[in-house]
Amino acid sequence: MRPRGRLPRAAAAAGRRPKTASRALDAIAAAAEPADAFAAFAPPAACAVDWLALAALFRALRERRRGWPAELSEMRRWYEPQMARLHENAQARLADLAALEAIAAPMRRANASSPN
Repeated sequence: MRPRGRLPRAAAAAGRRPKTASRALDAIAAAAEPADAFAAFAPPAACAVDWLALAALFRALRERRRGWPAELSEMRRWYEPQMARLHENAQARLADLAALEAIAAPMRRANASSPN
């Protein structure tokens, strides 16, 4: 069984084919370090650039480089061109993501001002 937090829609968006995404997700789930397996996976040439960007995002999210809620902005920036390619109503979906970012903005300010 695959882990729940595996970004299936994003991987399918980058892989563009369910079988490719499934093979990648199986390798990631079996790896000691999922981010290494993600980066090492060889996707089809047509989606290599998107895959590399997604692999970098996946690593950054696993390492919690920026923390919540900045991670939401990073995910939206990667997903925006995928959304435009995958959905006829991409603008409405992107507006929903922008609304989530606006809701999260006060958390960003609170996190920045609180001592760790």
